[in-house]
Amino acid sequence: MEKYCRNQPGQLGFLLLNEDGAVISSDGDLQNDEKTADIIMSLLTLCQHSDIFPGSSDEQFKRLSLTYDNHAYIIAMSNRKIYIVKLQFGVKSAEDIVSGEIPGGSHFPSHDDDSL
Repeated sequence: MEKYCRNQPGQLGFLLLNEDGAVISSDGDLQNDEKTADIIMSLLTLCQHSDIFPGSSDEQFKRLSLTYDNHAYIIAMSNRKIYIVKLQFGVKSAEDIVSGEIPGGSHFPSHDDDSL
């Protein structure tokens, strides 16, 4: 799974967190960025323990995107780890990654990918 966090087109950085939010691995703009890790953990806690989103109460999100004018944070959970990739827009395939597609026919893993 960590291979998906490295060297993606338009990637500015990545964070790999354990389920408690501790940084396991990081690179680029997010190198050792514990502040961003804390903010994202708070956001994930809110999303998981809130009924602010319509749908089934037992339904879990698969991927969360925080989109800004020129970059986005893509957040996915898998195997009790949290994967965060910061992508720059303007690189053709960055928009594909936000939508779940990675060049070469792969996809950004979701929490239920068994192949990880």
